[in-house]
Amino acid sequence: PGLAVSRARMRARAVDDVDDVERVAAVVRACALATYDARGREKTSKDAYTTLCAFCIVERNDAASARGTCYVAAFATGTKCVPMANRARDGGAIGDCHAEVLARRALTRWLQREYAEARDGRASVFEVTRERGAGCDEETAWDEILGAGNRVRMRAGVEVHAYCSQSPCGDASVFELPSEARRGDGGAEASTATVKRAKTTGGAGGGAGVTGAKILTDMNGGGGGGGGADPERDRPTQEVGAVRWKPGRGAPSFCLSCSDKMCRWQIHGLQGTLMRLVAREAIKPRSICVSIPNVCEERAEETKRVVALALKRAIVKRARLDDSQSDDRVEPRCVAVDAPSDDLSSYRAVVDGDRVASPTCVTYVAPSRSTFEFNDAVGAVDIASGRVERLLGAIGFLHGYGKKCRASGAASSALCARELCASFDADVLSRLPPRARRAMENKPYAAIKRELRAFRSRDFGIPSSPPLPGKDKSDHESFVPFPRRVRSAAP
Repeated sequence: PGLAVSRARMRARAVDDVDDVERVAAVVRACALATYDARGREKTSKDAYTTLCAFCIVERNDAASARGTCYVAAFATGTKCVPMANRARDGGAIGDCHAEVLARRALTRWLQREYAEARDGRASVFEVTRERGAGCDEETAWDEILGAGNRVRMRAGVEVHAYCSQSPCGDASVFELPSEARRGDGGAEASTATVKRAKTTGGAGGGAGVTGAKILTDMNGGGGGGGGADPERDRPTQEVGAVRWKPGRGAPSFCLSCSDKMCRWQIHGLQGTLMRLVAREAIKPRSICVSIPNVCEERAEETKRVVALALKRAIVKRARLDDSQSDDRVEPRCVAVDAPSDDLSSYRAVVDGDRVASPTCVTYVAPSRSTFEFNDAVGAVDIASGRVERLLGAIGFLHGYGKKCRASGAASSALCARELCASFDADVLSRLPPRARRAMENKPYAAIKRELRAFRSRDFGIPSSPPLPGKDKSDHESFVPFPRRVRSAAP
């Protein structure tokens, strides 16, 4: 079926066979690009390039059906980060404005609203469960507070798929020569020299020729990886499997590369730490689809293979915990798809030198699932009612606002930590027993996150600590998101 796009409504994309990996990937790509064209492209500068990441929902028409529908729940563009030294300490700015991270924040906001819809009895991607805890003998204080009927899980037949318009920065952007890629390990055993040669000669199809991130070598200081964004002359920065932080150039943000963060998400889930409280299971991507660079047609298939292998090595293989757990986990399928337009990839800008990285980011959060009009054919999504924001990636605030607005909070995005906590309060905590909010009151955001990580790690069957190291951000997460409310005395 065709994909009709308008300013107000857009048809959801039909998926003829949700078990066909390549077909689903093509539909996810088409749906992501169509939604971006309708709601985001006009806000992007025409003489700049950016990258796009979208999270699409695929719903089977029924539990036994091979047909389904696909629509975009959230997307974002962006290539910038805020240096750690310039980061707002009140949670009012976003430190990492790369497309993948912003899109995941937008998805988290959408899932919060979906929880409210499910609890209120409206159509949602969630269904309410009656279980307490994870069926373990040990019951925690949070299990007692939540009780039964307050947790949700994804409905049967609902899947999350990710689309990226180019390989995520970091390890997924370290490609190998085609001869190395044919071994099937994504270059895990390739030598540094082989990796360097592949990137220098374009043997893997090119990309930008850089990972866009420094190797993480010093957890307490600044810089690392030779001080550059994988310069071709600096062989150690081409190391396969290395943990990196971004950006590659300029003052360090101490944000893990997008490859490293996506590696975490496919273990801990996309729902975010706060939503762990009510998510019965981790919400993991069923597939990750990445567009290849815009290369000549005869090199396209080989380039797809190299890009897909690097993606799997960086995001899936590095996250395998041990033999006992890897067999139980459903790993995301890593698929390389056709190239997007040149303004959604750094490849052509690097080759031709005719574009610069866009200073702005665009984010989109879809309306609630209950507003969609699905029928036996495909259905329509009211994308005009979705929330669109435009940010300045280098400062993490909304575009068009001055310093006074930043200080007052008027320039804060709905996706910053402080506002995500406020929406969590309104959509989730307000529907839980009052004791749930009281247990979080007057606690720093960092302390709440540590507590919820430990609590839900048992239920999710995952380690409480992230699978990859990162910079301690406690100083920048010291704000109190849930202040104690003044309660009137009982009569």
